[in-house]
Amino acid sequence: MTGSSGKRPLSGKEQELWKTVTDSVRPLPGNKESEKKASAESEPEPKPETPPAESKTKSSPSFKEPSPPPSRPPEREIGDTAGVDRRTATRLRRGQLAIEGKLDLHGFKQPQARRALDTFIGKAAEDGRRCLLVITGKGERAGVEEGWRGSGVLREAVPVWLNDPANRDHILSFCHAQPRDGGDGALYVLLKRKR
Repeated sequence: MTGSSGKRPLSGKEQELWKTVTDSVRPLPGNKESEKKASAESEPEPKPETPPAESKTKSSPSFKEPSPPPSRPPEREIGDTAGVDRRTATRLRRGQLAIEGKLDLHGFKQPQARRALDTFIGKAAEDGRRCLLVITGKGERAGVEEGWRGSGVLREAVPVWLNDPANRDHILSFCHAQPRDGGDGALYVLLKRKR
């Protein structure tokens, strides 16, 4: 039932929530009246029996934690075609899409290759290109006779660099190229359509 003022009394949980809200309010700087009022109201009060962090979670069911920031696009792995229609994904894997840009990283050192890749992806996205070819090479072949089975530094690094936020925002998918375009030493990169 409501009182003569037309307001119902607050429940214990509502009072607790209101106290949590009002405790976090601070007066605007330079507002003399609200500063006086705040100092008068800021007399110490007895501590609640439950710790403040716990009281927030046990308060009114309508209290919600702030939502997390919007998530970044998911990381892509070589051959991952999530978000790409089946026909386009098949054509990309088969090397049937027209290659609209090519970057050959043979002979580049890592820092130089990284800058070149980032610039290449950004410019291609800006120009509205869709399918790119990035040639990493298969790596040093020295030591094959002794059983070397590793892969090149750039071959390993480029997929990681493609997943950096600046590049990932432009990329739908990437996969190994067909042998005629470099095979395992190259990647087809499919960019998002320019909006």
